[in-house]
Amino acid sequence: MIASEELEINIDMQDKFAIANPNPVLSSCSDGVVKFINPAASILIQELKLNHISSLLPDDHKGLVKACQRTRVTLTSDCTIQGRNITWSYQSIDESDVVYIYGYDVSKYQLNNTSVEILPKVNPNPVILSTIDGVLEFVNPAATLLLQDLQLEDVTDILPVNHTCLLRASSNSKIVLFEEKKLEDRTIVWAYKSPESNGVICIYGYDISNFKSKLFSVEGIPRANLSPVLSADNEGMPKYINYAISKILDELGLDTVEDILPLRHTSLVRACLATNTPLIEDHKTSNRSLLWTYHPVEGSDFIYIFGQEQYGVN
Repeated sequence: MIASEELEINIDMQDKFAIANPNPVLSSCSDGVVKFINPAASILIQELKLNHISSLLPDDHKGLVKACQRTRVTLTSDCTIQGRNITWSYQSIDESDVVYIYGYDVSKYQLNNTSVEILPKVNPNPVILSTIDGVLEFVNPAATLLLQDLQLEDVTDILPVNHTCLLRASSNSKIVLFEEKKLEDRTIVWAYKSPESNGVICIYGYDISNFKSKLFSVEGIPRANLSPVLSADNEGMPKYINYAISKILDELGLDTVEDILPLRHTSLVRACLATNTPLIEDHKTSNRSLLWTYHPVEGSDFIYIFGQEQYGVN
């Protein structure tokens, strides 16, 4: 455990570094309330003529803060404000409830197609760019180093088994999808993010081998589950799908996971969270019948949804 005095020193040092940082830096408590902004962030707010700091941050800011604290994993999110593209990086501080949020104005990197590679090159985490068809267009140095450490040659060897399905699902749904990949004694969480244009999927890797993550450790079990499993946020948006779901979508020729979920899916998610009670509903496709169980995850705003095929049901 880290002593409270050490935590205060660490946070104080972070604040001092943040003040001198030429990029926007903020800090937030566990409830998402911003407690600190550096001069660069203040200047950006003035340039954009914003009335409140919340207008500068992603729509899912509070959820990102909670997820970052729960997982102790760096999370990123983009937002576009008056033509400016800001990438925010959420990073937790050891055993404290403070999350530091670092902003990068990447607008200048998006002037042409080739410049999209500039930012991922300096990312300390693995970053891979792929087309929807699975053609790799860029692999950053961190991903190459991971391959070397594991003595692997093919980039796809470090990606999830359902990599191609995740590419298609991310492109069609325009939401970030997560999947784990276990590599010897390493556990990598891959985030698939589809940009608004150009058809390239950004795949970000996070090494969580040394973290005891409630969120990802729970998802690590469904990964190998032969039955369909997914998680969704409090609005019903899928955040994780396992291989079994990808396989069903492939077999049925469907593009999005919503096509195999109950029609009342969003209402079921909200009711499950409000009552903290598992709920069950079935859904029939052209040639399958699936029974879905909605389970709330204690202490979070996520829902886990477990599917079971009902054979002999027309």
